[in-house]
Amino acid sequence: FKIIRNSLDDVKTLISELEDTKAIRAKMHEYKKSLVEKEEYSSSVELYNESKFQKAKLEEFQKYTEKRQEIVDKLENSLITDEIKELENQEKILRTRKKVLLKEHRFLSTHLVEIDRSILDTQNEIIDTLKDRDGERLKNLEHLQQMFYKETVKMANLGEDI
Repeated sequence: FKIIRNSLDDVKTLISELEDTKAIRAKMHEYKKSLVEKEEYSSSVELYNESKFQKAKLEEFQKYTEKRQEIVDKLENSLITDEIKELENQEKILRTRKKVLLKEHRFLSTHLVEIDRSILDTQNEIIDTLKDRDGERLKNLEHLQQMFYKETVKMANLGEDI
């Protein structure tokens, strides 16, 4: 960035010099007109030679400015390419992390469903034991089992959705 900043400062300086040169050329042009009007041929020739010199300097400056711009463009393209490569590397890392997290999620979801089924089996065994004891308690337990089963199914579905 420092190189680009320095290059941009140099380009700004060169542009300022170019504007000064253009202003000088404009003044020379006005002066040349006044000399032609006064028919001062010798002064006109000197001004013409100075104008040629300024034109040569201007052309040299334009070539220099074009080369500077090419360098700035190359630097900007290089930086953009580096940023793209870095972003691609970060994307690969994130994809890998996503795969690992999905595998862990599947593993945990599977074990959660197994635990829920084990709990349901245990509840069924308890209910079977209690059926002989009390009819009213049985109804309450069956109701609780149904509610727990519904909640378990919801949790399992949520786990699979995640």
